[in-house]
Amino acid sequence: MKAVLAGPRYSGKSGLFDLIQSVSGAKPHLERKERIITVTLDDHRLRKLQSLTKRPEIVFATYLLIDSTPAASDAESIALWRQSDVLVAVLKPNSLDEVQKLKTDFINELIKLDLEVSLPRYERLKTASAKGGLHQAVDKEEFEILSPSVEHLKKNSPLWELPLSFEAKKVLSHFAFLSLKNVVWVVNLSEENASASGFRKDIDSFAVAISLEQQLFQLSESERQEFAVAYGLEKPVAAELIPHLYRKGGYITFFTVGDREVRAWSLEKGLTAQKAAGKIHTDMEQGFIKAEVVRFEDYEKYGSKESAQYAGKLRLEGADYIVNDGDVLQFRFSK
Repeated sequence: MKAVLAGPRYSGKSGLFDLIQSVSGAKPHLERKERIITVTLDDHRLRKLQSLTKRPEIVFATYLLIDSTPAASDAESIALWRQSDVLVAVLKPNSLDEVQKLKTDFINELIKLDLEVSLPRYERLKTASAKGGLHQAVDKEEFEILSPSVEHLKKNSPLWELPLSFEAKKVLSHFAFLSLKNVVWVVNLSEENASASGFRKDIDSFAVAISLEQQLFQLSESERQEFAVAYGLEKPVAAELIPHLYRKGGYITFFTVGDREVRAWSLEKGLTAQKAAGKIHTDMEQGFIKAEVVRFEDYEKYGSKESAQYAGKLRLEGADYIVNDGDVLQFRFSK
C-alpha cells in the first residue's frame, strides 16, 4: 500500500507525517520533492503465530507513507496523488461542524482534476465513434467504460460512487483517477478541541490534535499520560492512526507460515485467493490450484494447522475465494 498525504495547504499534512514518523520510529527517505517512510504494522496475531509455530523469524506487513516537500509544485504534488493507492486527506476545520463542507470542497477538486485528464481523450473517442472510426476493440471497450464515467463526473459526482468492476477499473487505470481512490479522512484539531480525538463515526474521520500529539510524544510515558488527561484525552491517539490508515484505506492482512518465518501480507479488501498468491510470487498466481485456509482464531484455538485440520477448521478454497482479514493461507500451485 502506498498512501500519499493530500488536502489543502496548511492543513497539517507535514505535521501528520512527522507525527507518524515519530510514533512508528521509521527512518525517512528524503528526496527533494517528497519524503517517504515505511510504516510497520505490529500485529499481535502474527506474534501469536510465531509463538505457536516456533519459527525463528517474523516479518510484519508494512505500507509507504509519502508527503510532498515545499519544493514540489502543485502539479507535481497532484501527480504524486495519482501514483497513490490511498489518499490521506488532511483537513483543518475551525469546528467539527465545518468538516463536511471541507470534505465536499476536496472531493470537488478531485472531480475537477479527473475531468481535466479524461475529457480530451473522451472527446476524441466520442468524435471517432460518431464517424464509425473506432476500429480497435480496445478503443471500443475504453469508450464504453469511459463514457458513463465522464458523464458521472460532469454531474459533480466522484467515480467511487459508480459500480465499476475490477476489469473496468483496469481499463481506466491509465487515467489514474483520483475520485476512484480510497480516501482516508484525518481532521487536524486545535489543542482546545483535543478531547474530540479518535475515530469519529459522525464525520467518518480520524480526529487528532497533530501539534499537541507531537508535543506529548516528546515526554516520558508517565508525563505523557498526565498531560494528555489535562487536555481532556484518555490517552494519546497517534499510535491508533497507523493501523487506521491501513484499514480505512481498504487493506486487510493475511498470514503465511514458512519453514523459517511467519509473515504478514497486505492485500486489498475484496481480492481473491489467486490474487493473494500473486503477492508472494507471480508463479503462484499463474499456477494456482487451491488455497488451504485456516482462520487465525481457529489456528490460535487449536494450536496448529494440523490440529485445526483435525477439528475440521481447514478449508480448501478455489481461485475465486475472497480472502478475509486474518486468514492463514498455504497455496497449492503447479510449477
